[in-house]
Amino acid sequence: MKNVKTWGLNILKGMAIGIACIVPGVSGGTLAVILNVYDKIIESISNLRKHFIKSLSYLWPIILGIILGLVAMVYPLKKALEYFPFPTIMLFVGFILGSFPSLFDNVKKELKPIGIVPFIISIAVPIVLCFISSGRDVNLSNTMEVYMYFVIILVGIVASCALSVPGISGSMLLMILGFFNPILNILTDLLNFNNVLFNLLVLGLFGIGVIIGFFLISKLMNFLLKKYKYMTYMAINGLVVGSIFAIFYSTKDTLFQSNFNLLTHISLGVISFIVGVLISLWIYFYSKKKMKNTTPPTNEDIKEENIEVDEQSETR
Repeated sequence: MKNVKTWGLNILKGMAIGIACIVPGVSGGTLAVILNVYDKIIESISNLRKHFIKSLSYLWPIILGIILGLVAMVYPLKKALEYFPFPTIMLFVGFILGSFPSLFDNVKKELKPIGIVPFIISIAVPIVLCFISSGRDVNLSNTMEVYMYFVIILVGIVASCALSVPGISGSMLLMILGFFNPILNILTDLLNFNNVLFNLLVLGLFGIGVIIGFFLISKLMNFLLKKYKYMTYMAINGLVVGSIFAIFYSTKDTLFQSNFNLLTHISLGVISFIVGVLISLWIYFYSKKKMKNTTPPTNEDIKEENIEVDEQSETR
């Protein structure tokens, strides 16, 4: 009975992560941290060979939940982008801007001039990618070139950042590369049982890329955060900042294409932006509070507490 309850809870956590993964600007990895499953996911994957049954028994309900969350969010998100493009994009931007305190928490204690270099380079990366891809969505169809099937695997590897790197949105990166809407259309077509074999092939290749990327990027992030923690976080922060321009650029042609007038669009966009910022800030403060309650105090924390106690004693 206890196992069934644990599995059910992990499926719900996986669904929350899956929904986060498909919303540009929201990081599935960050949500995994908040839900206290990130470390266990990384540990289970690392020990998959040594403790296969134990690791798999922990991973499968989370993976199932992620899949269910993705499927549940596909149709509403597609309709939102179709009928409310500007408010939906502004919601994404709000999510991104609201995540800044969380991202800069990792570097604010050790700000160094050298960190400006990876920060600026990383801001430029999504902007350059926009112009390389011309801001257009790629064409995923039966008539596409053979090399595109290999590109889909590579794109899956990039998208795996959603889980591997807390603070980075895989969907945001897909939007920059012009693959977000095409993958969304593939999922929608599959749910409507259209072009089933082709859609399964594309999603299968994409899924292979995500799995490969998750293993590779997890190991790479583990190495970078151990050896070059400050520089790595500065680069991550730069990517997130640059993505704001990329999201607007990649959707510029459809941003105001709907039956609503401009004033209504802008009004809804402002409201959506505020909601996005508030949700991200709530996640940030909630996760900070949760981490404070669960993380054992460091030597510095103990010293600070002792200093405060001494000062209070002297005052009395």
